[in-house]
Amino acid sequence: MVVSMTSDDSSVRPSVDWTPRDAGRPPDATLAAMRAGFLALFEDEYHKVVRFVMVNGADREQALDATQAAFAEAWLLVQRRPEQWEAVRDPRAWIRTIALRTYRRPPDRRREPPTVLRSGPDETVWSGQDPGELTAQTLHVLQALRRLPEGVRTAMAFHIDGFRPVDIAAELGVTDQQARDLLKKGRKILAREADVIMAKGRDR
Repeated sequence: MVVSMTSDDSSVRPSVDWTPRDAGRPPDATLAAMRAGFLALFEDEYHKVVRFVMVNGADREQALDATQAAFAEAWLLVQRRPEQWEAVRDPRAWIRTIALRTYRRPPDRRREPPTVLRSGPDETVWSGQDPGELTAQTLHVLQALRRLPEGVRTAMAFHIDGFRPVDIAAELGVTDQQARDLLKKGRKILAREADVIMAKGRDR
């Protein structure tokens, strides 16, 4: 199965070969719904997942590779183990966790993704901006996030993407209170970093 991203318009839409294994049998309605859900997830979350992995320390190419591998794994579940995909509590959180796990996996243990995700020339990651053209302010924020301790950084990355402490706790395998503590610590560190940056600006 090949997923390609075209640039026919301003939106990024995946094109997927939906040929079923048994071409003579119409797809089950539930499986068809799962496929539609996968497409929606891909379209809505692809660039956000790339950004999420970048916040956690990856460069752009590493983040793209990890994101592609995560969506490939999701597609395999939809195709081969649909009951497992149906049991995923929150696909948005799941895809981020898998992408981050892939990025952190030692290079010699990374598997080549069985699905190829190709990106069009207008691919973007940060709200319409290429990472090479980020504003100085955005780069400061990204660098500050990357300097956070690993657990704090991951919690903040989930928080930035709109996840609640209870959702963050479920993905990190910690209690709700521990997730809140991680977010609190992250906010304090970032606030101190902001104060330092502002002080440097006044001294110039």
